Amino acid sequence: DEMSTKGQEDVPASSAAQMSAFAALVETPIDDVEIIGTLGYGDNGVVFLANWHGQKLSLKQFDVGKDGYEYYDKEVEAYLTLEAAW
Repeated sequence: DEMSTKGQEDVPASSAAQMSAFAALVETPIDDVEIIGTLGYGDNGVVFLANWHGQKLSLKQFDVGKDGYEYYDKEVEAYLTLEAAW
């Protein structure tokens, strides 16, 4: 299976669960986000401290070119699992 996301090339999705995980995310225009600083660097991207509508949050920029979308898929699944526990 493959799915498309706005502004990106086809994103491979290996299961229906992954497709529903993507559907649960809300797309936010980057112009609505103010990057305040850098929190850290990881194997798959950079984490920034950001301001979104007056709320401070962390923003992760993935380096999808490095390892493809595999790590992004896993990160989304982990987020949705944690969100369900909140």
